Amino acid sequence: MNAICIISKIRGKHESDPEGAKRPTSRSATREFTSRAEREPVSPLFDKIVQFSNASSCLSWFAGMWLIVGIAILTALTGCGGSEVVAYISVDQPFAEPILASFTARTGIIVRPLFDTEAAKTVGIVSRLRAETARPQADVFWNSEFAHTFQLAREGLFESYSPPTASDIPTMYRDPKGFWTCIGARARVLLINTDLVASGTEPKRLIDLVSNRWQPGQVAVSSPLFGTGLTHAAAMYAESGEAAMLDFFVRLKRNGGLFLDGNALVRDRIVAGALPCGLIDSDDALVALTHHAPVKMILPDQGPNGSGTLLIPNSVSLIKRAPHPQEARMLVDFLVSAENEILLAQGESRQIPVRPHLQSKCGWLPPEGVKAYPTPLQNIAGALGSSSFALKNLFLK
Repeated sequence: MNAICIISKIRGKHESDPEGAKRPTSRSATREFTSRAEREPVSPLFDKIVQFSNASSCLSWFAGMWLIVGIAILTALTGCGGSEVVAYISVDQPFAEPILASFTARTGIIVRPLFDTEAAKTVGIVSRLRAETARPQADVFWNSEFAHTFQLAREGLFESYSPPTASDIPTMYRDPKGFWTCIGARARVLLINTDLVASGTEPKRLIDLVSNRWQPGQVAVSSPLFGTGLTHAAAMYAESGEAAMLDFFVRLKRNGGLFLDGNALVRDRIVAGALPCGLIDSDDALVALTHHAPVKMILPDQGPNGSGTLLIPNSVSLIKRAPHPQEARMLVDFLVSAENEILLAQGESRQIPVRPHLQSKCGWLPPEGVKAYPTPLQNIAGALGSSSFALKNLFLK
């Protein structure tokens, strides 16, 4: 029996929380967090205590004080209210939910997630984090990419923390100052509909998407204004310069290429036979393959003359002045652990572990491995602002 129930029995009836303040105890990942005020309502319990302690009798006053002490002890012993942690997450909800459930099952800590929408992937949460700098509402940022995380770290939004569970992650995926840690990566891949593209004629390189062989409306990419589409554009900018990056998108636009609000939309049109090919993330492509859709996934620009396939790892950061610092560190420890990388590799998203000895766990990489895009992650992140500005001038004017 918890302290709330004890007080209710003293009063002779059970009372509910104030209007709109009933607190859920399930770990449903669909609930969106709005503000700390909604999560921490003033309980009617304290109104009862004030009324009790303001009684005219000195005996009543002492009894009220002892009641407060008793409630505090009982609350501590029974865990009334439960531990929780608030996470802002741009990872696709179906992929993140099993991970959060595993963390809660292990620790008993309830995760209250806020997921970004597909159409505003990452950018919406990044804007929210900036707006909440003075009074943070979240504890942990789990980003499906890295460029925005690096940018926010430079702006001072994160707490320095080097999780002990990340000690075996290669140094290129760990911030030496402790502001971010990268885990499971996705590849930027070509997806083709095998009913529409004959075997042996598949595109093999990114530049093949702007070939004259395609009719208007036959090629699609996710919008380069946000999410991994923007990260990929920033990688092109960092590796080859603004002119080369813009040339690719100008040619794609001129040829009637489609720019859709998210990788999943590109995938779904290819699966439905509305498009022969497109550029998406490997996790979205693998979902289609798992469901036996008539598609083929191609790692672009492999081979001795290829520029390599862009790999985009997740990133995890502890938010500065987190409302639940202890629980936040526990969640960060879990997210960057080898155990979680295995969960991500063997889950539906089949992400590529950044720990080399675990990469075989994802089960889909070629035996010879993947030739990766050579540009350092920090250079890509550094080009994010310039590439975004140039693309907005192209697409929004």
